[in-house]
Amino acid sequence: MMESRKVFFLVLYLLLYSSFSTADLNPDLVNKVEKGIDTSVKLLESLDELANWASKGEDFIPQQDPTCRGTSNGACGSSEVCRNGECVDGCSVYSCGVNAQCSTTNNIQSCSCVSPWIPWKKEEPHREGCRYQELQWVDRNSTDPIPENAVTSKTKHHVCRAHGPDGGWHGGWIYLHGVNTCNYGYDCDEKTADSFQVLVDPCGGSGVYWLSGGIYADSVEIGQAVPWPWIKYVVCSTKGKGIPGKLNVSGLMCNYGYEGYSHRDGNFYSLVKKTCLDSEPRGGKHICLHPLLNFF
Repeated sequence: MMESRKVFFLVLYLLLYSSFSTADLNPDLVNKVEKGIDTSVKLLESLDELANWASKGEDFIPQQDPTCRGTSNGACGSSEVCRNGECVDGCSVYSCGVNAQCSTTNNIQSCSCVSPWIPWKKEEPHREGCRYQELQWVDRNSTDPIPENAVTSKTKHHVCRAHGPDGGWHGGWIYLHGVNTCNYGYDCDEKTADSFQVLVDPCGGSGVYWLSGGIYADSVEIGQAVPWPWIKYVVCSTKGKGIPGKLNVSGLMCNYGYEGYSHRDGNFYSLVKKTCLDSEPRGGKHICLHPLLNFF
């Protein structure tokens, strides 16, 4: 059927052309007639293609023009976008931040973090990239080696936490003496635990910072305070001996266990999270607790 239509238009063209002498024909008119016939043939080809697919009961998938116009992506594949009249790979004209990779689906580019990297707070992988890795509390017992990337105080005491007599987590430090124990303050005593968790920074220490005093928005949490469920303990360290412990409920004293007793020290550091690729500390807003809590 298609061949017969082509023949029809060809005959029509020859008849029109032969009806006039070359001198009588307007070149613009001849050009328009030729383009009109060519367009008509393409239209009939598309109609025949549609009819052929319909007769087979299959979904119609028209042939796409490899070129596009402006920024319209209609003629491009799912992983492509239109640039300067051509369909190009979407990620070739789209950049992602550090530790992020690009993908294009349905002509839309996006960036995602490369595991184990994650965005820092509300940063976007497209702009700032992925500059943080989550801190980890890793199970250990008295005979297990301490991970090389375990977090330490300024005096190189490792940060740990262990379950206390009340069932909650209590922050302390690892006493290295052949067998390792997590020592922490509880009531008036220094408690020891041979089954504990050590704090690990996948970024090798660059994901945390010791910041002077108080509780911050990015302070590293130890766990919920059992007697006060609305309070969470955070990691601290004394400035003198550098013994890690937990901030008490008021956030004004660092509670730690040492030499058999539980101590409280108002001169301390707080452990604060920060981006692994940022050398400057970002402790966030200092949190001020209600004055009624200051007596704890």
